[in-house]
Amino acid sequence: MLRHIEKKKFSAGRIGVGLSHFDENYVLKDADDRFVPGTDGKVQRVRPVSLGERAIGFFSDEIDRLIEQLQKWRDASPLRAPKPAVPIEFHPSRHRKAKQQSGRLSPAAR
Repeated sequence: MLRHIEKKKFSAGRIGVGLSHFDENYVLKDADDRFVPGTDGKVQRVRPVSLGERAIGFFSDEIDRLIEQLQKWRDASPLRAPKPAVPIEFHPSRHRKAKQQSGRLSPAAR
């Protein structure tokens, strides 16, 4: 496998998160906190490589390892249905329907 250094933005994009989230949760900054939060100590953070005064990068094979560990952790976890962002009784479409049925005219019907 070809090993190369990726910039932070590219590495975060490969994982599918933004730069802030990547920096907070996936980048190793402290030797005492080596694991990604919420993975029960199963997924290790990646160690950055200095590319200059302020720029950092990551070895591509370490990002690949991180992705593989996240997949193994996900596959070992029980499948849970995602929580809805808004409880169904408060969903906006239900409120619009209730107002239309209560005798009020919708803005489009006026």
